[in-house]
This record gives sequence, structure tokens and C-alpha cells, in this order.
Amino acid sequence: MEEVLHMRKRWMLGLVVLTTLLTACGHKTLTGDTAKKQSATRLQKKETIWVETSTVQGSLTSTHGIKKLQLTPLAKTDTPEVLTTHKGQYNDYTKISRQAVVASAKQVRAQNASTDKDLNNQEHYFTLAQLNAALKQAKAKIVLTSWHQLTYLKEVGGGMIARGNKLYSLQFSYMTSKFSQTGQAIPLCTVYSSKAVQTPAKHLSNQAHAGVWRAEPGKVQGTQTAAATDLYVTGGMIYKPVTAGIATSAERLQVEDLAKLSNKQFYSAVNVQAVQRKAVRFGYAMPHSTTRAATDKVLGTTYLFMSKTKLVAISDGSAALYKKIAPDKEKPQPHANAKAYKTVYAGKGGTKMQVISGQQLAVFMAVDQAVKGTKAAAVMDMDGKYMVSSYQSLTNLAQYNQQENPTSGVAVIKNGKVTYTAD
Repeated sequence: MEEVLHMRKRWMLGLVVLTTLLTACGHKTLTGDTAKKQSATRLQKKETIWVETSTVQGSLTSTHGIKKLQLTPLAKTDTPEVLTTHKGQYNDYTKISRQAVVASAKQVRAQNASTDKDLNNQEHYFTLAQLNAALKQAKAKIVLTSWHQLTYLKEVGGGMIARGNKLYSLQFSYMTSKFSQTGQAIPLCTVYSSKAVQTPAKHLSNQAHAGVWRAEPGKVQGTQTAAATDLYVTGGMIYKPVTAGIATSAERLQVEDLAKLSNKQFYSAVNVQAVQRKAVRFGYAMPHSTTRAATDKVLGTTYLFMSKTKLVAISDGSAALYKKIAPDKEKPQPHANAKAYKTVYAGKGGTKMQVISGQQLAVFMAVDQAVKGTKAAAVMDMDGKYMVSSYQSLTNLAQYNQQENPTSGVAVIKNGKVTYTAD
């Protein structure tokens, strides 16, 4: 028995030693090309979203040097910068050499020579020692020995290197002028994290999202400017009720599958990237491979599906969580008889509330069939008539066209038949 206990103690001691060694290896400083190689391996992953979390800044001296480096967390009121890496690429940015960065900087200075002279503008280039000091301040445990160990991007201008769940963007230079003041902050390194946001874990189907959704009480970040309404999701569309005066109306948004876009389309889509920046402010993000979302063309709210039962509504000032409270029982399809469409309710018994009427659903479906090349976006019920607004496309993320004017018309329902007349 004593021999068994002795062997167990030796085994436990060996496990502790091994764990300690592995931990130490996992936190050792990476130097030179070893750091570059590990960074390249990390960035070869299919897709990683990096969100700005902090910045290493220095203080400008009276002789325009840098001292007192300090790591400063991003203010909660600031919108973080976002970078996505995918199989070695950064967004749709172009990789260039350090020589190209230097040449571009010199070209800019030559073009602005007159202004530079008037304002006493001077460009100061960071040394490797200064950037290594910034990496140390950022707790990166990376030591650079050569400029070629960084990746340079034409659109960013700085040098990139990654380790684990952190990405470091190092500045190439800084400018001073006759207006520069001693003590002003000079950024050297921006720190990004891949653990700062929640993302949709799986790529789901239209049917997985279908059902009635309701905002969860108290689950709002920021300042909510309007009361959240229940949503009805079916057939890749989100239907939501809108009350304006005595009129009741319903709006419809198309759920877009961003995985269908090419890398170039996704990373160059202005509205996709704008919504991405809004989302990360509240701790969410939209991966290329799993995102299904819909955006309101008028209000600018984006409904991002996180799972089969959870979505988040993201606007400029808030993010509100929704939960699916009922499956989709109606599954409306184009039908000649308007009476075939059932009113969709949320809740049960005395708490039951209408989300969209059967008549409104019938008008949406009928107008889609009657006017080829357009999609009904809103249906307003006024004195038995239905005022309809349509667009050529409801894809407000991938192909956003704010200037497109809606077409309008009037629909009536008589004896179960919808008749639509364009204005």
C-alpha cells in the first residue's frame, strides 16, 4: 500500500513539473524570426476578428522625442477599430514591403513640401528599440530583431504581428509641427484582441431562425430610443409591426446570408463594415462565414442572429437582445386566397399581441407576385386599403443603396382576392 501511495505522489509531482514547464514555455518571449513564424501560423486560420482594446502611447518631449510609454485601455465611449484576418490576409488590404512604406511616406512629404515648410512639419521614424519597448509595455513578449518580421499594409501604414489571441499594430512614424506641445500623446502600438466579442458560432438556415421573437426585458446596452416590438421571422424575412398615429403598418426586412459573398464583396461592402464597427462597440461581431442578419433601411437597425433562439438588434446607440418565444407555425406561401393567411400573435391568453395580420401578410405576398423585380417593404392599413412601399432590393447590407426611392401603390382585398394598383 505504501509503495502505491509513493508511486502516486511521484506521478503527481511529475504532473506538476510538466504543467509548470508547459506553462513557462507558453509564456516565453519570442524573438526575431521565431515570432514572425508563429504570427504567420496564427494568422493562417480561416477567420479571426480582432477588436481594438488598448493603445501604447508615449509622451512628446520638448525636443520632439518620446518618453514614458504607457498602455491605455480604449475608452468605453470610443468605437473600436476592427480587423479581420483570413488565411493570412487582412480584410481586403494589400500587403506591401517596408521599402514601399518608406517610399510612400517620402512621396507624401514631397507632395506637401510647401505646407510642411510653413508649419515646420517633421516626420520622425520609430526605431526597433522603441517599438520593442512598446511591445514590452503591451505585455506582448515579442522582441523584434529586424523590420522584415512585421507585415505591412498599404491601407494601414503600420506593421502587424500576432501572438495567441492578441494582434499588435505598430506605428511606423509620427509627425510634429510648430503646434506640437510637450507632453502630448504619441501612439506607438495598437493592441487588438480576438476574445473581445461574441459571434454567431454556426451558419444556420432560414428555417432555424423562423418564429416569433421578443425583446428580453432589461437586456439592453446603451440608450434605447424606441420601444422594441415583437418580430415574426419566416421565409428569410423579418416582419415587424409599426404604429404611426391611427394607422397600423408592418415592415419587412430581408435576412442576408453574408457567407454567400466573396471575400472581396464582404470586406469591401461599406455598410457591412459600418455595421461591424457598431456591433463591436457592444461586444458583438459579424464573421463572414456564419453571419445572417437584416438591416432596416430607414432606421439603420441591424438584426443579427446569434443562434436558433437568440438575436441582437444593433443600432447607433444601443444593442437589445431578443429571444425566440414561439416556432413558425404559419409558414406563409403565395396563395390566391387572402383568407389563407393567418394573423400571427405573440404570447398566450390575455397577453396575446398581434405581430402581423393575415391581411398584411397576404398583401406582401401578392405584391411580390404582381410586380416583378421589386419587393414590398412596408404595408400600411388605412380605412380598409393598404398603402404599399416597395424597393428593387431589400438587401441593405451587401448592396446598400440609400438613394433608391421606393415605388408605391395601393392594395385592396375583396372576397379573398388582393388587387394591387401602382401609383
